[in-house]
Amino acid sequence: LRAENQLVSLSDYAAFQVTNPLGNGEVFTIYNLDPAKRGQRDLLDRVRGRGVRLLYAAPERLRSPALLTALREAGCWLVACDEAHCISQWGHDFRPDYARIGEFLAGLATRPVVCACTATATARVRTEIAEILGLRDPVTRLQGIHRPNLRLVVRRDVTPSRRHAEIVRAIRWTA
Repeated sequence: LRAENQLVSLSDYAAFQVTNPLGNGEVFTIYNLDPAKRGQRDLLDRVRGRGVRLLYAAPERLRSPALLTALREAGCWLVACDEAHCISQWGHDFRPDYARIGEFLAGLATRPVVCACTATATARVRTEIAEILGLRDPVTRLQGIHRPNLRLVVRRDVTPSRRHAEIVRAIRWTA
């Protein structure tokens, strides 16, 4: 299997594990690697109409002009890149489409908050991640394998105007 297909299989499994914690419509959607797959047009319409709260897309799908257009129209306030070490040519798992995430960010109408997560990046790799993603003065958190501070919280009452403050509060909680 190609890496993208493995990612979709993994993300399909993850989608089944995610429930609707907000209780008010669709929260989690996967933008599949197969652009011809039935339902992709409807999905992009929901993205444009802001009916999707969380969209998972493998970096390979960020090349899709239709996805970029939909996100430009809807607005995107946060982009999270998991396994960010794949961005770097010095990373142990380099994938070219990860390195294009910076181009994707530049193509959005408004620059979103960017979160790049990895558990395996050396100092050199962290520097390259920041450069490729265009991060200015990034906040870096380093810690070992033991992570008693990890938790998942879903807040129903966070308004769009409070999102930034809630993100800052969450980051400070872990510091």
